[in-house]
Amino acid sequence: MSTLASPATTSRPVAPGVLAAISTSHVVNDMMQSLILAIYPVIKGGFNLSFTQIGLITLTYQLTASIFQPLIGMATDRRPAPYSLPIGMASTLCGMLLLGFAPNYAVVLMAAAMVGIGSAIFHPEASRIARLASGGRHGFAQSVFQVGGNFGTALGPLIAAAVIVPYGQRAASWFAGAALIGIALLTYVGRWYALHLGTPRPASTANSPPATSPTVGTSAKKIRSSRVDSANRRDVLGQNHNPTNEMWDFLDKTFQGFLKGITLADMAAAGQTGHNRLAAESITPSSNMTRFS
Repeated sequence: MSTLASPATTSRPVAPGVLAAISTSHVVNDMMQSLILAIYPVIKGGFNLSFTQIGLITLTYQLTASIFQPLIGMATDRRPAPYSLPIGMASTLCGMLLLGFAPNYAVVLMAAAMVGIGSAIFHPEASRIARLASGGRHGFAQSVFQVGGNFGTALGPLIAAAVIVPYGQRAASWFAGAALIGIALLTYVGRWYALHLGTPRPASTANSPPATSPTVGTSAKKIRSSRVDSANRRDVLGQNHNPTNEMWDFLDKTFQGFLKGITLADMAAAGQTGHNRLAAESITPSSNMTRFS
């Protein structure tokens, strides 16, 4: 009975320290995002806002966090920015300070926008680093990273009820300390990312193609070349977290199967040619004359 083979992993080991740091930073990032929503009653009462104005705060935050995020992701796909993570957390820190000391509604909107920009900068590169530090265990690394964000989202309202509601709007600025911790963690993560960015994956000899006869040498070279290109392409796609990774793997395997078919056809053709040559020699006149002499 056949068993399913486990998926091959890269030779780069898992980096548990990096995964822990990026997940903890995700806790801090999403906690401060959820704080904005949780202190709406405090802001509404303090500035005598309408529900329409409260909705504009949400709109401002969501526009900056959601619209800028894919744009930043596209930019960092072309040119990774390891130290953009602490910069994004610094934007969130400034947003929380502004929110705590906002004198009017316009500054509240500015604070929400800065927190949203910090979130937009954080998520694309943080997801890429979680994948890079996974050592091939992409599902596990992404799950650890995502758990941090979910925990932070759940923690924000609890902190708002325990701290901001009793002590007022100014208490929101106290969470700048948490942002400072996030900046320190993300500086460490960015340094690790810069050191490992573009590190080639050692080639594996386990799947090296067998030796072939001269008649199929060209096809074998094509297969080896396609495998090297595939490994390089998968490594780049793995670092950049390209969503078309599975499509490339499918096309690559299809192409390799096509080349292997060519190889088998060449071998069959070579064997048939040798068989025809022997048959022709067996019925030449010289051989017949020798047989009857």
